[in-house]
Amino acid sequence: CLEVTTGIGTSNDDYRGFDIAYEQVSGDAIIVYSVGQNKPEYRIWNGSSWSAPDIAELPTGAYIRWVNLVTKPSSDTIMLITLDYGTYVSGAVWDGSQFGDSISLETSAPTSVYELMDAAWERSSGQCLVVWGKMVSTTGFVYYNSWDGSQWGSSAQGPSLGYKNDPNWLRLAPKPASDTMLVALGYDYVNTPRLATNLWDGSSWGMYQVHEADAMEAYDRRCFDITFESSGSQAILGWSDAGVHTLAVSYTHLTL
Repeated sequence: CLEVTTGIGTSNDDYRGFDIAYEQVSGDAIIVYSVGQNKPEYRIWNGSSWSAPDIAELPTGAYIRWVNLVTKPSSDTIMLITLDYGTYVSGAVWDGSQFGDSISLETSAPTSVYELMDAAWERSSGQCLVVWGKMVSTTGFVYYNSWDGSQWGSSAQGPSLGYKNDPNWLRLAPKPASDTMLVALGYDYVNTPRLATNLWDGSSWGMYQVHEADAMEAYDRRCFDITFESSGSQAILGWSDAGVHTLAVSYTHLTL
């Protein structure tokens, strides 16, 4: 057992300021964690011992609150996405030996209290899609950018969530053997928790489909998740229904 840090502090222990992922080829694991400062640390597990801590250089603005590691299939490449107290969304690419190609994706996310960012690898092209929530005036949007294996693209604005719809939680689900993904969004409309999905076809977004307009359990916790079946024929979206206090499940069928 290894205690990697005591520096998260009581003001940040409500957030998941750490994540762990395995390299798919070497079998090594990497853990990235907040130390209560604006640069996270990381360690490598080689199957028998942990490395000494090192710093992941990121263009962050304050101490880290959320960390997300996403491994590229059949590779040692791992995408790192963070959200810090200063509402910066930052990214960097682990190439199997070091972090590089760091980028400031966003400097004014609507909040740092919720995990309003995610990343996933397209299964066909091998590109990594990164998404995050953003408010433009009083309108909520999903913004996105892609890593193509050698460089970042330009951050772009996705479809509008609508007036006073604050994006709080985002989850990406990649379709097997495809560049298609679904993003599920838990968002807040004037203190009413809502849940919607949108389809990414590898180059553009579709239209939002609202699955729950007024009865999701909460907007200040992520009480939903989404994934594809291994066949890729359909995705399943599950969420907690405030009316019945059980798991209400919605199935989204895709015909592409």
